[in-house]
Amino acid sequence: MFSDFSFGCNYWASYSGTNMWRDFQIDEIDKDLISLEKIGAKILRVFPLWSDFQPISPIFTQEGKLLQVVDNHNNPVLDNGIDPVMTQRLASFLDLAESHGFKVIISLLTGWMSGRLFVPTLFFNRNVLTDPLCLIWEKKYVQGIVNEFKRNKTIIAWDLGNECNCMAEVSNREQARLWTSFIADSIKILDNRPIISGMHSLDASTEGIWVIEDQANYCDVLTTHPYDYWVPYCLSDSINSTRSVLHSVGESCLYSSIGEKPCIVEEIGTMGPMIADEIFSENYLKTTLFSCFFNGIKTYLWWCAFDQDNLTFPPYSYMGCERELGLMTSDRKLKNFAKKLPDYLKSIAEISFLPSKESPSVECLLTDGIESWPVSFGSYILARQSGLDISFRLSNQLFKNRAKAYILPSIKGNRVIAKKSYSILMDYVKLGSSLLITLDDGFLSPFESFTGVKVSSFKKAPAKKTIQMKGFLHTIEMGSEYELIPTTAEILAENESGHPVFFRNKYGKGWVYTYAYPIEKYVGSTPAIASDEMSSHFSVYKEFSNILDKAFLNKNEKNIIVSEHIVSDTEVIVCLINCSKLNKEIKLDLNNGFVFKEAIIGSVKNNMLFINTMDIAVLRVIKI
Repeated sequence: MFSDFSFGCNYWASYSGTNMWRDFQIDEIDKDLISLEKIGAKILRVFPLWSDFQPISPIFTQEGKLLQVVDNHNNPVLDNGIDPVMTQRLASFLDLAESHGFKVIISLLTGWMSGRLFVPTLFFNRNVLTDPLCLIWEKKYVQGIVNEFKRNKTIIAWDLGNECNCMAEVSNREQARLWTSFIADSIKILDNRPIISGMHSLDASTEGIWVIEDQANYCDVLTTHPYDYWVPYCLSDSINSTRSVLHSVGESCLYSSIGEKPCIVEEIGTMGPMIADEIFSENYLKTTLFSCFFNGIKTYLWWCAFDQDNLTFPPYSYMGCERELGLMTSDRKLKNFAKKLPDYLKSIAEISFLPSKESPSVECLLTDGIESWPVSFGSYILARQSGLDISFRLSNQLFKNRAKAYILPSIKGNRVIAKKSYSILMDYVKLGSSLLITLDDGFLSPFESFTGVKVSSFKKAPAKKTIQMKGFLHTIEMGSEYELIPTTAEILAENESGHPVFFRNKYGKGWVYTYAYPIEKYVGSTPAIASDEMSSHFSVYKEFSNILDKAFLNKNEKNIIVSEHIVSDTEVIVCLINCSKLNKEIKLDLNNGFVFKEAIIGSVKNNMLFINTMDIAVLRVIKI
C-alpha cells in the first residue's frame, strides 16, 4: 500500500458531479475512466454520498418525539438503512475501475462536499460528530459499507470521509478524538486495510481541536489538502513561487513527522482560472508533482478529474470556485495546463529507482505557545532554502534518538518547553548536538548559562529591524524585542543600531546558536519574503548549517530547492527545482570528491546547469 509513487484524481462523474449515484450512467462513467486511464492516473478517490447511500428520515409524533426511522420509501428501517440500489451501483463502479486498472480509495462518510452538507434527513439540526443518535447510525453505515466491500481487491484503503472536520463543530479536542476513534475502530473490527484520515488543516499543537497526533493514533495514513487558497499564509505569494512549491511537501512533512505515520497529498489544485492561468497552472502541476515525488510523498491526487461548470444544482449553483477545478473539461478534453502530465509521469517512472532521502539530521521542535502553522512553515522554507532537510517534533514528545541538530523556532510564551524535555535537549547539546534558538517573547530557564547570552531588557512593542551578516542584509518586523548581551557567546550579526542579535556559544561538545528575533514566524506569515530574490532571511539558517555535514552539492541559490538521494557510497542522485521567477545558470560545485556524471533530466554544459524558472533537473553525480 502506497509503496510506489502514484498519481490520481478525486473523482465525480463528468456529467453529474455529486448527483453521480442517483443519476448513475455506467456508459458515461466508462468514458470518464478511459480518459483518465489515458493520461496515466492510477488511483481514484471516490465518494459514496452519505445522503444517497443512507437515505434515512425521521417520523415524529406528538411534541416532536422521534417515533421511527424510515427509508426513502417510508418503510421502517430495520437494519443499517443503506440503500441496496446504491451499493449495487458502487459495486458496478468498482468492477469498471478494476477493468481499467485503477485502484480506489473509498471516502466513507461523505457528508461534506464542495461547500455543502450531504447528511441524511434524520440528522438535520443535529451535530453529526457528537450526537448519540447520529453516531449510532454512522457506525451502522460505515460497517455496512465496509462489510459489503471488504473482499473487493480494487479498494486499497478506507478514508474516514471527506474533510469530516467540516461537517459540524466540536467544542474540544476530546470530542474530535472520540469521533475519530469511534469511526476508525468501527472499520478496523471488520477489515485490516489502511485507514486514511481524510482531514483538512489539522493542528500541530496539542492545544488544538483536530490534532495531528490524534489522527495518527487512530489512522494508518495522514492526509494534507494543501490548497494555497484555503490554507492560511500560503497564497500571499503567487502559486508559482517558493512558498507555493514548498507548501505541499512542508505541510506533509509536518504531519508525517509529528504523527509518525505516512502522509499523502490527498487533494491538491490551483482553485481554477480565477487564481492562475494555464501557464501558471502548468508550472504549479509540474513543480508540486515532482516535489512530492522527490520528497517521498507516495500519492498525489488532483482535485478534481473533470470540470463541473455544466451543473446547475447545489453546490455548483452557488459555489463559483468549485466549477472549473478539473484536469479535464466537463466534455473530457484535457486542459492545456495538463497536456504535459503524461510526460511528467513517464519521467517519474523512468527515475522510479530513486532511493528515499536519508532521514533529516535536524529536528525542529515546536514549542507551546506558538501559532504552529506559520512557524513550522517558515522553518521549513528557511531550511530548504539554506540546504537543510528537517523533520518536526513537538518539544514535549519523547526524544527517541539524539539528532545532529535541533531548532527551537520563534519561541513564545511563559511555558515554552517542559523542564524535563529542556534538560534532555541541553544534555544532547553537551554530547555534541547543535541547537538554534530564535526568540519571539518566550521564556527559557536556564538561559544565560546555556546560550552564553543574557537579557539586558525586553519590551512588548512593535519593532522593525535590519540585520547585516556576512554580506547578507534582511529586515524583520515583530511585536516584541529582546536586547541581548553576550557573556561567553561570540557575536555573529548585529542590527542597524549596532546591537548584537545573533550569537554562537560552545556548550560541552556542542554549539548553541541564538537569534534575537522570530524569523520563522515572520517568513511563514509575511507576503513575498520567502520568494523575493533579494531577501536573505535564509542566511540565519545557512550560518547554522555550516556546523553540520556538507551536502554533496554546494547550494548558493536560495530558491533552487535541492533533494539528494544516496544510491551508494559512490553515486548520488541530485534533484533540483527552480522556484525562482528567473531562469538560472548554476555551477555544479560538488563536495566529498564527487563529480558530475550525467543529466537524467535537464541540461548541463561545461559543468554549468541551465534550469528554467519553475522547472526541474535530475543529475547523477559520482565519486572518482
